[in-house]
Amino acid sequence: MDVVRFALAYRFDRLGSEDDRTQKDRALSLFIARIEPALLEGMSLHAGRYMLGENDDPDILTVLTMGKGLKATKKLWKAVESDPILMSALTGFRPIIQSNNVFRMEDFESYGVFGADGTLSGGTTEFGPIPVPSELYDECYPIKIVVAPDKFKGTFDQFEAAKLIRDAAKKALPGCRVIEAPVADGGDGTAGVLAKLTGGRRRRVVVTGPDRQPTEAEYCFIDNETAVIEMAQASGLALVRGELDPLHATSRGTGELIADALKNGAKKLLIGIGGSATNDGGMGAAAALGARFLDEAGNELEGCGADMENVRRIDLSGLDPSLGAAELIALSDVNNPLTGPDGATAVYGPQKGAIGEVGERLENGMRNIEALYNGLAGREVCSEPGAGAAGGMGAMLKTLLSAKVVSGAETVLSQMDFDRLIRDAALVVTGEGRLDASSIDSGKAVGAVIRRAKEAGANIMVIAGCFGQGYEKVFEHANAGLFSTVTGAADPSETDAERLERTAERAFRALRGFIGGAEKLIKQ
Repeated sequence: MDVVRFALAYRFDRLGSEDDRTQKDRALSLFIARIEPALLEGMSLHAGRYMLGENDDPDILTVLTMGKGLKATKKLWKAVESDPILMSALTGFRPIIQSNNVFRMEDFESYGVFGADGTLSGGTTEFGPIPVPSELYDECYPIKIVVAPDKFKGTFDQFEAAKLIRDAAKKALPGCRVIEAPVADGGDGTAGVLAKLTGGRRRRVVVTGPDRQPTEAEYCFIDNETAVIEMAQASGLALVRGELDPLHATSRGTGELIADALKNGAKKLLIGIGGSATNDGGMGAAAALGARFLDEAGNELEGCGADMENVRRIDLSGLDPSLGAAELIALSDVNNPLTGPDGATAVYGPQKGAIGEVGERLENGMRNIEALYNGLAGREVCSEPGAGAAGGMGAMLKTLLSAKVVSGAETVLSQMDFDRLIRDAALVVTGEGRLDASSIDSGKAVGAVIRRAKEAGANIMVIAGCFGQGYEKVFEHANAGLFSTVTGAADPSETDAERLERTAERAFRALRGFIGGAEKLIKQ
């Protein structure tokens, strides 16, 4: 294959249950049938599998054209983008890729160069054009659907949920164009979402878990100097083995991830601080980075929930010097202050085991460390939005490490260029395991998706595992269709995956009834 500067990659969704050879031929036949020969003349055609990341669908076929420079390549892409039938067969794509990345393709085959009449010659592989699947013509709904769920906690991650919903859309609305855009808000899955988006480099390290036992955690570099760290990977609830013990749980592992990223050249750190099992005011993480928390006698404290009430002085002279040259941005999914009825312990402590006397003790300790943090910051930093995120991690990052605390959901959506993704979308689908008032009002990913979809003028569908108190708030922001996987005639023999896909298919079939006959394309 000749090396050229630019190539166009078209990622075809699965076109049936036939074997790989037939699927490949159908995709190539559809592409050739829909494009004018003049646009293809002189370009070479190739096909294979081009994985965008470890979570990518291995069944997606990538068709590649190259050979005539950037101007001709852009002209060809414009023709593809304006063809509703061809676009309906395409899944997520990166239109222009560098040719050196082409060599990452697996099962690579070359089909030759297009002549003026649209025929191919000179390739190492031949294929005999076969009829394009009739369903792509006979009943086609060429609408654009963006599927942007958060995790269904305890059941599916964002990627699994998006794939199941996509499959349901393809069944109910043949020919629809589905773009999978899993989202996150600083909690579980944030690093994975951004890693897939950028093709990021992942690192796995052994750190101290929230229960003080060694655990393996992963973070990623999305470029040479920007690392994405997810607190849930090192200090998350899912990592606790045995009973929850917020008095002794530590965020130390998160600090160890930050230290590893700095050691490996990170100059900017995006730190997702959702999903934690800790309520230690961020002491454990700070201690791992060189901060010393001292009691009345000058003894150094380890850094856990029980230690907060004993801190009298914070010594920052031993902080990792790399922090001074780094920009830290905390991605939060909540706006709570550190203490009080809306604070970290009162609102999120119970899910970490902080109830009764344990909760009272942790709140007292949090008030003690609040005074120290406010004194160091020279302002009421612990009353600011996000200070109470992750059991006080937000307050620590702001005060001791000069981090900015921002909306995790909005940051992730901006990194995804989400507004561009949903442009011209007829429908945006989002969802999570439990939809309640906090989904809309507290900085969660689902609420951010709904707001942006409303601004774009798209219809909105929300699919949740269940509805919690205040879920009706969604209607204050958008006229959305709501569906739950646990309502209706549930079959107890169904798996969670089957239940989600069935619920989504039922929702899409309901939508189908509102699509007018003008949307239906008849085979020409």
